[in-house]
Amino acid sequence: MCLFRPTANPTSQPPTLPFSSIIKLGVSNSAIDSPQLSPFNDKGPLCLSPSFQMSTLSLPGQAPSPLQSPSLNDVGTARLEEDEEGRRKRFPTDKAYFIAKEILTTERTYLKDLEVITVWFRSAVIKENAMPEALMTLLFSNIDPIYEFHRGFLKEIDQRLTLWEGRSNAHMRGEYQRIGDVMLRNMCALKASFFGNKTIICCFVLLRPQEFTGYLQKHDEVLTELEKATKRVKKLETVYKEFELQKVCYLPLNTFLLKPIQRLMHYKLILERLCKHYAPQHKDYDDCNEALKEVAEIATQLQSSLIRLENFQKLTELQRDLIGIENLTAPGREFIREGCLYKLTKKGLQQRMFFLFSDMLLYTSKGVTATNQFKVHGQLSLPGMILIVLDAPVEESENEWSVPHCFTIYSAQRTIVVAASSKVEMNKWIEDLNMAIDMSKKFQEKSDLLVNPNLCDRSNRSSDEVSLEQESEDDMSSSRCSLDRQSHHRANTTMHVCWHRNTSVSMSDHSLAVELPPRYLLGQGQRPNTITHVCWYRNQNLSLRDYLRMNQNQLSGYLLRKFKNSNGWQKLWVVFTNFCLFFYKTHQDDFPLASLPLLGYTVSTPGEADGIHKEYVFKLQFKSHVYFFRAESEYTFERWMEVIKSAASSTGRLSLLVPKGLAEVHSEN
Repeated sequence: MCLFRPTANPTSQPPTLPFSSIIKLGVSNSAIDSPQLSPFNDKGPLCLSPSFQMSTLSLPGQAPSPLQSPSLNDVGTARLEEDEEGRRKRFPTDKAYFIAKEILTTERTYLKDLEVITVWFRSAVIKENAMPEALMTLLFSNIDPIYEFHRGFLKEIDQRLTLWEGRSNAHMRGEYQRIGDVMLRNMCALKASFFGNKTIICCFVLLRPQEFTGYLQKHDEVLTELEKATKRVKKLETVYKEFELQKVCYLPLNTFLLKPIQRLMHYKLILERLCKHYAPQHKDYDDCNEALKEVAEIATQLQSSLIRLENFQKLTELQRDLIGIENLTAPGREFIREGCLYKLTKKGLQQRMFFLFSDMLLYTSKGVTATNQFKVHGQLSLPGMILIVLDAPVEESENEWSVPHCFTIYSAQRTIVVAASSKVEMNKWIEDLNMAIDMSKKFQEKSDLLVNPNLCDRSNRSSDEVSLEQESEDDMSSSRCSLDRQSHHRANTTMHVCWHRNTSVSMSDHSLAVELPPRYLLGQGQRPNTITHVCWYRNQNLSLRDYLRMNQNQLSGYLLRKFKNSNGWQKLWVVFTNFCLFFYKTHQDDFPLASLPLLGYTVSTPGEADGIHKEYVFKLQFKSHVYFFRAESEYTFERWMEVIKSAASSTGRLSLLVPKGLAEVHSEN
């Protein structure tokens, strides 16, 4: 049962909520009683429930795939396709228009993300009187002005695109077929708020420098104080956990707190595309170029902060996902990689979820737990660790199979043999482990203090002994199946997707899809599914670099999705973030109807056998699960292909490198 569900009655809204006259908090009773998300059937790919997170893996007897369910199929198909064709003929075809439109569509999503904190979470904590007054002031006094600013900015962008699209006679003169002046005015306002000393009036909003600057510079304090308070105040901890189960909170809650800094990076990337598209003599080039300079200066100042905050956010998320490790957010600790490896035990090779940090390596199992968490079975300190790549450790015979991609990890605590799903995955683990071992030499004393002596003692046995985990392969299979019967679950994180799709961010042929309840069916004390859960179920791996790349490749907009058993297409608002696609009926909806984790998927154009002869169509496939989506232009088609490739397979992730400056900052920290 959830502690908080916003009401449709405006009189019942907390009086201290900002912007209550213009933001619709309420949802109908039918929306509450009849959740829109329909999980995948038992043959469908894993999908997350809100907090990443909406699990689209069904429980027995539940509805079919959310991409085929009635909740997403109640729009007429033939008329919809005709309308879309007509619209495509009426609207501009210039690439600059579609780049500008990306600013609009992603700004809409960004504003909705801010509302998760400024409206929905605020209402939850006020209703239960759960948050200390000082923390309330720290959090909301900093983020409210940012929300107000971007609300005005969105209005201005929307008005400009309306004129550009030709819904008035203004477009005939070409006066409004540009976006640089709007971007320059607003980027100057952001820069002034970050560096300046005077009040800027922009976007119909009064923006004071200290307000935007305060939030950006107090990110660390906001995140750490919120984390401390949830541990100290039981009521706040309960509200926090219950709020993460709400459909509106489709990502981990603290992820939304990083959105303002991430958004500045998005502006920079979009303006770079505009400047690259325009010729220097184009009327919009000078304004776009000046706007790019303004936001680039801010982004440079914030790069190191963003990396630090992404690391802290990931550590706090893992702290909730793992059982058997305390103080994971210890000062100086950096997250490096998470994902699946097969650990050799006397029972054979068994799947384990590994977590590499700057001072230690953890390995865990996804057994039967009441909270859908991962249990830590071993903790190895990095100083003195040695890696040796092996030939197959299991001799091939009629009853045994050779094991490629193996390597041995020698540590002070014990020696273990592990196998990766591919050579690419093995090389990435070895590269990151060697890097972490070198880093740990500089902080050996600190690392020794951080390692849990109880786990070290428990792990300090010969490699010939039975492994720490006493479960057999049958036990592991049983524990996975038991997830279907559990009444309490921690929602799927990236970790869970990596586990089930077997990757470090690569695809695996022996990926696994299991059934997990959607988030809104979870009860009190259960942890929503996050990307870590997806890693588990699809046997994948992810590094901090992958997270940083993902956050630079967020995208949203309307796509047409082909119905499975007909030639019809359905229009959906689609948001790409956190290695996942989230599906809405319209951009005005407060929560997604369904989601599709992309780890392990391939993206391509349809083949001849697919029988699809439309422009700008891309194909998503994971084993036997196939989806077709259609974009509105060549530019949007290329952008969707780009961002999905960046998330779906290891090939895509390797091809989209972190910008050199960002990588250098990361290496210095």
